[in-house]
Parts: sequence; structure tokens; C-alpha cells
Amino acid sequence: MSSGAIVLTRDEATKRRFIAEAPKANLIHYAGHTRTEGNGPAALLLATESGNEGALDAGEIARLRLPATDLVVIAACSSGRGETRQMEGVPSLARAFMIAGAPTVVATLWDIDDELTSPLFMTFQRALAAGATPARALQQAQIAALHSSDPTKRQPSTWGGIVVVGTTREEAR
Repeated sequence: MSSGAIVLTRDEATKRRFIAEAPKANLIHYAGHTRTEGNGPAALLLATESGNEGALDAGEIARLRLPATDLVVIAACSSGRGETRQMEGVPSLARAFMIAGAPTVVATLWDIDDELTSPLFMTFQRALAAGATPARALQQAQIAALHSSDPTKRQPSTWGGIVVVGTTREEAR
């Protein structure tokens, strides 16, 4: 983790703080819970504070401006999934971050188990820190999961729904 990292945990991870800090971040890694469409718009579920329930929905995310953000990682259930509509693409939390300006998002296509995927995301972050692109870092993390001594972590159903959406700014040039 870089020395300039801002880590918001538990009661600090409010909607207000997220909205204030996100535009300054070159990497956003959200590890938490989401609300999927059907119970209202898809949303990140953050800590509650006076005046709000803590849900930061896809529309609010899309209205953020993230000029410094190169990568968003949404380590939460179904963050890349949305209901298919008469529009281009799938409306999802991943898409909302891309609309806000993040060129690359790591998201999930189905519900994930925190305990099983946490080591994968840690391996992913180490690979990123070593200079790998998001796609290569995810590939390395998934290969490491395949070679895990824990048979549950080796199952593609554990890690196969974690995907990279978009491209890096360098790849886009």
C-alpha cells in the first residue's frame, strides 16, 4: 500500500467520506457489501451516518468525477452484474465507475465468499504493486488460486466470476 493511501474502515467508511476521497485516489479498492438491483438501484453499502443509510447507488457513483483514478476494484458480490435493458452495456456498479472516469474496473459477476476470495485479492494487489497490469495481476492471482492447497479456493466458481472491465490509460493510447 502506498504511503499516501487513505484507508476507510468501519464507521469511517461513510458515503460522505467516500465521495470526498474518491476523486483524489488513483486506486479505489472497495471490500464490502453491495445491494444488487431489484431492491433499489445497485449500490455500495457504506457505514450509516446521520441523515443517510450509507448506500451509494450506481447513479451517484456515475455522477462522481474521477480524473485521477486509474483502477477501481469492487471486491463485493455481483458488482459487475446488472439487469439487461434496452441499452448498450450492462448497468452495474462497474459501469457506473467507468462513467465517472475510471478506465479499468475489477468487478464480480456473481456473489463471492469474502473468506475464500480475500487471499486472491491480496495476491492481486501484490502483483499490481510489482508493476503488473490489472489484467495480468488478476491472471496471476487466479493461477495462484488454482494452485492453492485449499481445494475450495481452487474451484473456478470461487474466482472465475472476478473480471477486469475496460483498459488501462496506457493501453488506450
